[in-house]
Amino acid sequence: MLYHEKVVTPIESKVISRKELERLQSSKFRITTVTPFVKGPTMETYVLDQFGMDLLLEGYKEYAQFLVGVELVEASEKFPKRFTE
Repeated sequence: MLYHEKVVTPIESKVISRKELERLQSSKFRITTVTPFVKGPTMETYVLDQFGMDLLLEGYKEYAQFLVGVELVEASEKFPKRFTE
């Protein structure tokens, strides 16, 4: 547990407003992952809301896939419908 606490310690923490919290909770995020298949590694990108991120990360340590990026998606960005449903 001590190792976990050292590795998973934030480098920064700040108080945010209720408005900012609500904005982030209702936002979409671009999640980029890598799946290191033996014969063909793939990089995949998802556009997910908070519920979708929870689904993706549920049991995540069991996957061969790993996260390489999480970015806030701006409301003005347009995606094919299948990415935003």
